[in-house]
Amino acid sequence: MKVSISDLADKANINFGTSGLRGLVTDLSDEVYFAYPQAFLQSSPIKDKRFVIGHDLRPSSPRITQACMTAAEQLGFMCEYVGALPTPALAYFGIKNSIPRIMVTGSHIPFDRNGIKFYRVDGEVSKEDEQSIMESTVSLPDSIDLLE
Repeated sequence: MKVSISDLADKANINFGTSGLRGLVTDLSDEVYFAYPQAFLQSSPIKDKRFVIGHDLRPSSPRITQACMTAAEQLGFMCEYVGALPTPALAYFGIKNSIPRIMVTGSHIPFDRNGIKFYRVDGEVSKEDEQSIMESTVSLPDSIDLLE
């Protein structure tokens, strides 16, 4: 099923924050976790179809990470999972290895919220990148099988 990211954002009441998506965990459905990383990966200039992903220690982060990885794998991307770590460590790793990255983190917001930060090969996504993600259309599977 084809889904417009902007329509999904309106429906889920979520917005871009600092370099990524932020919202209440209850608003961030599996569809959101799946669709946004696909939109990011489709709209970014990525040469070799690989990226790195990590997460913070929030209880909701492993499930979100799994959805991001499943979405990327559906597009033929290889995911290098680095587990729980601080956001700057993932940013540094990505820059050192010239690889895009996704960090599942709510940063400084309360635990009832979470988010997904997107990094291009050369750094954080820009406002133009965010616009490109928001204008994307992605394909969602009939069901999204994640960690239970």
